[in-house]
Order: sequence, then C-alpha cells, then structure tokens
Amino acid sequence: MKKKFFTLTVLFFTFSSFAQEVPYQLYQKDLRATDTKDTLFNNKMLNLFFANEVGTAFAGSNDLSLQKFYASIDASDKSLSIGFNYDSRPNDKLKRLKYIHSGNFKLKSSDKFATVFDFSKDNPFQKDNIGFSYKFSIIGRGILNFTSTGKVDRKAAIISNRKKLYKEYNTVVDNAQELYVEMVEKEITFIKANKLYKHQWNHWYSAEIYLPFGKRTFLTTPNITTAYKEHRFWEASLGFSANTMWEFSKGYAIFLKGLFTLKNNNNILVDNLSSNVFQTEQTGFNNTTVITNTENVYITDYDPFVTSSILLEPAFFIKTGIGSFGFSPSVEFNFGTYNGTNLKIGVPISLYDGEGKPKVNFELQWKKVETLSSNIELIGLSTSFLFGDLIN
Repeated sequence: MKKKFFTLTVLFFTFSSFAQEVPYQLYQKDLRATDTKDTLFNNKMLNLFFANEVGTAFAGSNDLSLQKFYASIDASDKSLSIGFNYDSRPNDKLKRLKYIHSGNFKLKSSDKFATVFDFSKDNPFQKDNIGFSYKFSIIGRGILNFTSTGKVDRKAAIISNRKKLYKEYNTVVDNAQELYVEMVEKEITFIKANKLYKHQWNHWYSAEIYLPFGKRTFLTTPNITTAYKEHRFWEASLGFSANTMWEFSKGYAIFLKGLFTLKNNNNILVDNLSSNVFQTEQTGFNNTTVITNTENVYITDYDPFVTSSILLEPAFFIKTGIGSFGFSPSVEFNFGTYNGTNLKIGVPISLYDGEGKPKVNFELQWKKVETLSSNIELIGLSTSFLFGDLIN
C-alpha cells in the first residue's frame, strides 16, 4: 500500500512539474537543443515562422493552404470547390510542418448553375458535374537568413527584444505551452515588422489526382447531314509539381514552379470548339412544324487521346499591406497526339484579408495557345475567389 501511495505521489508531482513551467525557460531549453549550427533561433520558433509563410504566400503560384475548410470559385473552368486541408501539426502549432493532405469536391457549372440533383430525371444525382481531387504535399525545412547589413545589427536587435520577452514570460504558470506559443508569435511579429532577416527560403513537392464521379457527354457529327453520335469522356488527370520560394524582408518574393501533368484529352477540348444547335422536327397538326428535341452538337470527328505536359513558371511579386502584385511568365510543352507549346505572360494580383492571407486572386494574361490546327493569341483575365474558414 505504501509503495502504491509513493508511486502515485511521484506521478502527481511529475505531472505538476510539466503543467507548471516557465515559458521563457522552455524557449531557452529548446534553443540549447536545436540541431542548427547557429543558435539564435530555436527550431520551434522556426517551425511556426515557415508554416505561416508557406500558408500565406500568393495563391496563384503557391497552391498551399493551411485553412481547415474552405470554399473557392474559379472562373477559368466555371467551377465551385469545397475543400479541406489537414497538416502534420493537428494539435501543436510549434511542430514542424512536414506535409499537408488536401482534398476538394469540384462542382462544374452550366448556364451559371452547378447542378447536383435534378429531380426531373430518373437518376436525380448529376454525377457528371462533380469530381474529387486529392493532393499530398511534402514541405521542406526552410532557411532563415538574418545576415546583418551595415546599418542594422539584426542579431543584436533580436537578442535585445528577447530580453524584454524574458521579463514578460519568466513566470511559473499552468498553461506554459499556450504562453510559449504566444511568446514565439510575438517574436515573429517583431522580426517581420522590423525586417530583421535578409530573406527566407523554402521548398515543397506535391502529387495531385483529379477523378470525376461521372463522364462528360460530347455529341459529334462529321457534317450536318449525318446523324450525330454520343461520346462519353472521363476527364481525369494526374500531376506532380516542385516549388521553391525566396521571400525577402524588403517586400518582394520569387517563386519557381515545375509541373508535370498526365491527363485524358480530346480534340474538342484542345481546339476549344463551339457546338451547334441541332433540332429534331416533326410535322404536327395542320402541317405545323414541332420541335421535339434540341441538342448541342460539335461538327467534327471525335478523337480522344492522352496528353502529357511540362509547365515551367517563375513568378516575381512585390508585397504590400493590402496584397501582392507581380509578373509571371510561363511555358508549357505538350507531348503526344497534341504536342503544342503554349506561352503565357501574366500580371497576378492577390488581395489579402485582415489576417494577411490571400483571398481574392486574379491575373491579367496574354496567352499564345497552339491547338491541333492553328495558333491563337488571347488577352483576358483569370480569377479565383477564396472564402475563409468555414469552420475555425
């Protein structure tokens, strides 16, 4: 009995020692345990710093987000997406961000409306308009360069500020972990506000698959005198990307992206063909003509194939208090039946919300697109709107 009592007493005091700790001493302990050569920062502070930066970079070139649930509208393919993100730090913001699972349901619209259920049909669920994508991203370990300039001794300024934090957080408390996070966030805010780093660098790699629940229907005929045929097309794709970024404290950033994609394709999509209205007529009462059916039909031979492509895209941004403004050229090489080379010059603009996260993204674009039979030059606008957390 005495032995059992002694064991419980030890466990109680052990638990108490973990529950009541000094936030600043925890910081110093992690600082001494860091595996980097320079011990100005501890790893947990760097973990939160890089996670915040990866999650708030421009969404047009960096396709990572840390929002748990979100909704977005993409005008380029007339779709609404409802998605989720799950990262490697579910309950601890100070852990290193190693990976992100991302998934979303995409609803494609027709006539400005995305139909999910049509109860006038025998099978109400309109799966042909819905698809699901899943992406897995691996995040690299970033580098924070705080080399001092001739005017400012960055290291001395950071250490001086940390002494002030020591006075504020050098108290034994029950919720040491929460105050630890608060202290780290204050240090990050101070470093960024005073530009006490030269630049930060990070990189990540992603694999993404898109699987439609159903198939698109294409009605085609070689000429207007021949009855049309129905073709069912499964618009699936698989992609692998590599990204790297440099973000400078002076307010500009550089991104590099490489993307390999393998997708189902066909000549109607590549040539961006327009359909023609075909009407089925029948003679009615008193020799009147009655239209019994109307269909959108493409006048072409239907040719499905698989296309592989490589996209290379650098992007340069200037960051301001309200958003990012940049320049983004790209080149895309396609291989297979369709082997065109496409060029783009874009001016991306990203507007931030109150937390400094990109919410509205659009890009003014000039594009030169090769089809199966010609070259097309286009000037237009690509837009996407990201709505914040559906559930915090």
